[in-house]
Amino acid sequence: MSQLPRRRFIQRSILLLGSASTTACTSTQNPDDSVVPRKPNAGSSPSPSPPEGSPPKQAPPLAEPPGVLVGNLEQLAPGSARVASYKGLPLIVINDGGQLRAVSGICTHENCEVEWRAELGIIQCPCHDGRFDTRGKVLSGPPPAPLLQFGVVVEGEQVYIVNS
Repeated sequence: MSQLPRRRFIQRSILLLGSASTTACTSTQNPDDSVVPRKPNAGSSPSPSPPEGSPPKQAPPLAEPPGVLVGNLEQLAPGSARVASYKGLPLIVINDGGQLRAVSGICTHENCEVEWRAELGIIQCPCHDGRFDTRGKVLSGPPPAPLLQFGVVVEGEQVYIVNS
């Protein structure tokens, strides 16, 4: 018996599982369960049916997310940070005692990538030891300006970065 290449095996497995689930879903329907159209209310006209052969009506699009997804709140415990990317710019998202903040991950001195130093509670540039607080304000070193700040939005348990 010859061996299937991995890709072909995975493709066939997906097809087989898809066929099996479709069969299982359609075979459980009772043939006596028919869809009966509702009668229109008095004074209203029935909705016109789409012409035969026309494409099915599409569901409305899902709501747009408020920004770029960073992760789940569980992944940002107090005192921790995550590196994210917003429109190609590296950012650091910090949970500063329950307050979520996002700042640019690029130092304003010579454009080096900065790092979160949890043990010190600061953002530090490894190139020339520039140091910033959790809001991006310069604490020490050669950086001439604070780090850019970005908005953070939490929806449910999801954390998003928005341009503020």
